[in-house]
Amino acid sequence: MTQDDGPSWYEQAIETALASTETAPGGELQALYTGAAQAHRDGLISRRQQDHVQNTVRQRLALLKKAAPVDVEDLGRQKPAAEDDTQAGPGRALAGDEGRPDRTQSDPRAAGAASPRGAQPPPPQPEDQPGSVSAAQLTKLHTVLTGLGFNGEDREQKLIIAEVITGHDPLTGPEEGRTSKNLSLTEASKLIDTLDGFADENGERDRDALIAYMAERKQAGDGDG
Repeated sequence: MTQDDGPSWYEQAIETALASTETAPGGELQALYTGAAQAHRDGLISRRQQDHVQNTVRQRLALLKKAAPVDVEDLGRQKPAAEDDTQAGPGRALAGDEGRPDRTQSDPRAAGAASPRGAQPPPPQPEDQPGSVSAAQLTKLHTVLTGLGFNGEDREQKLIIAEVITGHDPLTGPEEGRTSKNLSLTEASKLIDTLDGFADENGERDRDALIAYMAERKQAGDGDG
């Protein structure tokens, strides 16, 4: 048989060995290994070619044994996790990461990021940002302070009340100067709730109770200093 009739036994054997995924006893790789010796005895291949086929079979078997068997369906389910490392929890390896070192162990920066000590504080929420007070809250605040006996001439007193109750002192922010418009939404809610609590047994606004409260807070502040 000439070369024009197709690949030789040797060429076919090498091609089959490299493409095979069979590792079971008696499989095609084992058959190739023993078949190479028989082909040499039959004069189909040289001794060098026999050794080459058998060495290729050994290498292919070793490679296949190292690779963990993964079902095709499992690969489909693991694909999203493999594309996003953040989906793998502690102690879980991503598909294809079995041979890679744990980055949180080998990279100090990654370990620091995973550590509570290296965690960054969460950014301020919008409702905590100075100046996030709503127009409805400012209207409510004006109504409550008016009910407590404060008018437009008492601006400084009203600012002090807001600063003491909210702790936002001085009451500055995105608006120029000290103004209630620099309150955050959260601070305005706390201020309104606190002022709403100063009512007598008849439900009337109790300015005297507020004045006493402010005096206690001022005294406590002086004591801290």
